Amino acid sequence: MNDTFLIITFVAVGVSTTALVFWGLFRLTRTKLHRTGVSELTLSKDKDGVNVLLVAAFAGWKAIPWVAWAHSDISPLLLLQKHHVTCRVVRKRRHAYDEIEYVDFRKTLGTTNIVLVFKEKLTTFSGNTANAKLAAEALEIFRQKGCRLSQRAQQLLEQNAMDGSS
Repeated sequence: MNDTFLIITFVAVGVSTTALVFWGLFRLTRTKLHRTGVSELTLSKDKDGVNVLLVAAFAGWKAIPWVAWAHSDISPLLLLQKHHVTCRVVRKRRHAYDEIEYVDFRKTLGTTNIVLVFKEKLTTFSGNTANAKLAAEALEIFRQKGCRLSQRAQQLLEQNAMDGSS
């Protein structure tokens, strides 16, 4: 009888703790998503480029697009400048636009990601804008800079153009 009581107590405490942790993460994520509900791109402080507001950034692998080896929601950065893009997951990196193999768009539950796939690198950069209109505006800038867009990215631009014209 004592063993059964201990097991039930242990399971109940474990389930309650897990539920509390997930509830706290959900609340933090939801608060951050509401803060980034901005639908327009903002100019960077130095007026040299366009700062795409991100909720989080991820460094991933080309071969496994949904697996990240690093992430940050503290100070993610995607800065589109005249001749290059600056992105930050953990530290800042600059890439010329011609170093980008293609730009992809991926959307799933709670994420709206712009994915930069680089030539001659095994890694990718994903920035979660949490906003499809913001992602479309950024993708249009990448297109204007001569970057190849994936089919998903092109579809988002077409959808955004139709929504804007109606």
